[in-house]
Formats: sequence, C-alpha cells, structure tokens
Amino acid sequence: MKPGKLALRIALIMLPLLVAILAITNPDEEQFIRTAEEKITEAAGAGADEALTEDVREMMRDIARRLISRKNYFLGSVFTIDYGGQQYHYLGIATTFIPLQEAQPELSY
Repeated sequence: MKPGKLALRIALIMLPLLVAILAITNPDEEQFIRTAEEKITEAAGAGADEALTEDVREMMRDIARRLISRKNYFLGSVFTIDYGGQQYHYLGIATTFIPLQEAQPELSY
C-alpha cells in the first residue's frame, strides 16, 4: 500500500475518534461553574475553602448561573460571563477552559 493511502486511511479512522472524544468531553455549564468556584477559592487564599459553608457555595453557584450563558457547538462550547458591564468569553473544550480575551474579571469584595 502506498504511504499516501495509508496516511489517508489512518486519518479517516482517527478523525471520527477525535470528534467523539471532543463531543464526550465538551464541558457543560455546571463544569464551568465548578471550575470558576475553584479559581475564586484559590484566589481568596488559604483558609477560604474552610470558611465557605455549603450554603454560601450554593448561593455563589446561583449567582453564577445568572451571569453565565453557554453556546454549545457540539465539540466545544463558548461560555460568556456578563459581569460589571463587560462580557468575558471562555472556550470550553476537552474539559478545559481557555479565556478568549486578555482581561479577566476583577473580583471585588
């Protein structure tokens, strides 16, 4: 078999596999919220994890659900946070979230 045909056959086998993996690992809104919660807790510093009761965490999740919207593109999703009169966009792909802008939302207390 010619090397070009072999490469084409391998690509035809791998492409559907890659599409399936991306579709399965396309994160949903709850995964985005959990990741954001982890980042906020991390940014708050040591001891914050113990200080946040489950009631406070649930209140944070409820607020996040109101601020976040998701556009599902099957292989990945774009999450938008409307916060402080600005919009922040994140690409969710393969259970990873990538900011699509340089500026990140500032957390004010």
